[in-house]
Amino acid sequence: MTAVTSALLLAQPALAPVAGLAATIQTDLFVYQNGDTVTMTGDGFGPSETVDLVTVDPVGAVVDQGTAASDAAGNFSYQFVLNTTFGGLYTVTARGETSAVSASTQFDPQDKTVITLVVAPSTATWGTAMTASGTLTDDDTKAPIAGATVTLGTYPNVNCNSAQASLGSAVTAANGTFSASINPPAGTPFVGAAYAGEPQVHQAKSQCTSVTVNRASTSTTASLSPTTIPTSGTTSVSWSVSSAAGVSGFAVTGGTTVVKDTGPGTLSCTPASVAVNTPQTNSGFSVVASSSQQFTCSASANGAYTLHVHFADTDGNYFNSDSAGMSLTVSADVQAPSGTVSINGGATVTNGNNVSLHLHATDNVGVTAYRVANGSDCTGATFQAVTPTPTFDLTIGSWTLTAGDGAKTVCAQYRDAVGNSSAVATANITVDTTGPVITFAQ
Repeated sequence: MTAVTSALLLAQPALAPVAGLAATIQTDLFVYQNGDTVTMTGDGFGPSETVDLVTVDPVGAVVDQGTAASDAAGNFSYQFVLNTTFGGLYTVTARGETSAVSASTQFDPQDKTVITLVVAPSTATWGTAMTASGTLTDDDTKAPIAGATVTLGTYPNVNCNSAQASLGSAVTAANGTFSASINPPAGTPFVGAAYAGEPQVHQAKSQCTSVTVNRASTSTTASLSPTTIPTSGTTSVSWSVSSAAGVSGFAVTGGTTVVKDTGPGTLSCTPASVAVNTPQTNSGFSVVASSSQQFTCSASANGAYTLHVHFADTDGNYFNSDSAGMSLTVSADVQAPSGTVSINGGATVTNGNNVSLHLHATDNVGVTAYRVANGSDCTGATFQAVTPTPTFDLTIGSWTLTAGDGAKTVCAQYRDAVGNSSAVATANITVDTTGPVITFAQ
């Protein structure tokens, strides 16, 4: 809106207005904010004369005074920076020094407003919302400003200059108060509130308040299969990354890599890294590697290796994490032994719980240990070392089966020098200690 006022011909004691001139002046706006540049233009003044301009506030105090030169057609332009927040109408008067023609106009600076801000708690962990609250009021009357939109954001310093990230907005209530849940990024950002202003109300910014947002923890798990590979072989590493903390509408970004902890050679994995980019919810996130996201790894030398999967966060809201260590054996010998066990030479029935066992196994390099147990599960038994041999035979002359009559099972398992274990071999026999019953006919 442009303010325009018709000429006022003011009698001057020393100089009478030039007959036939009718001057006007106007400002480029009607409402200004403190710090704005006020641009005034005028026409109808004397050609090529000096025009005196005076701006006064509503109580008559001068806020600007200057001069402008009119052109050959009697037009001029003038600017000054408004440096006041006093409410009400301001009057600008222009007077030609030669023509004595005067004109005036008015404009209205916006009312100054004040916005306060409190953020609680001041320290939290990513995924836990903070509450930003405050009040928007007129600085002169202290009256609340209702229905105004207050924007919230992060800033690099306490002066609230150069907003970095939006944290949402809130609308002031009838009493001028506002409140909103916010999730500032991890770190020590400054949080501020801003009001854009309206035609009659000046914009406002709060002081920025510093908050601390700690990164949320993550958990990385991994496994590999197989755990023993030949020198020219590969193993597949699967992995997952998760967290119980998150904010809906945001994404977690980062990547996973395989890290060798120990081993005699170089561990090479494809791909070298896998990108992570997945949406968060308020309950966190979970990423489980698909088949295309698993690592395929090989080693340059035989021996024992340990490795883990490392997750590195790049959005800054989560801690990095490592999986537990995994063991990989690289060997020229990947063939497990093969073996059997028999009870009492392969008998199916016995009349006592004390029996003999025969163990037999073969291996392409050599059997180095065995274990035996009652039942079909040998995991509770301890491997017994033997002199390495490609063909292993052992007779155990006295073995006690489990007590009682009925079906009994014995298991055996064999191992070679690099830890390859055979399948569990089993043998069955029935124990019958009850003699026949003889009856005589009468």
